[in-house]
Amino acid sequence: MEFIVKNMTDQQIKDLAMSIRKTRKEMTRNEYGEAIKIIKQTLKQFPENPFLLFLGGHLYGHINDLTTAAKMYENCKSIILRIKPEERTANMLEILAESYFSLGKYDKASNCCDSFLRRAENEPDMYKPKCILRLKNRIEFIQNINV
Repeated sequence: MEFIVKNMTDQQIKDLAMSIRKTRKEMTRNEYGEAIKIIKQTLKQFPENPFLLFLGGHLYGHINDLTTAAKMYENCKSIILRIKPEERTANMLEILAESYFSLGKYDKASNCCDSFLRRAENEPDMYKPKCILRLKNRIEFIQNINV
């Protein structure tokens, strides 16, 4: 996840990690209002952090605010797309694939899933089987709706 912490101080990295943990904790407790407060405050400090934007999109999707979720996914996507393709990490490809999927852009999601899976094969220790399985399921879903 080096792209998330690039050009950040150790303290900023700690603050970001703490905010992500708090947001996820509040989401698991279904305390979405509190999670939104944390995401909004953290995005003020790190407005171009694609992982935060993705997490925010996921959060707003949970509360059925699809307009805000789509805006966050679009912002996440645009930040990642500014990075040269050969410099995108598998983690970026995963987030990009999930963002496209959430936006209903299934062809682009499928391409990102394929790229992620190719990258993950070369770095098997870095990627959880659960993540790989989820993206394979996304591809299967996309193939089924295209039939």
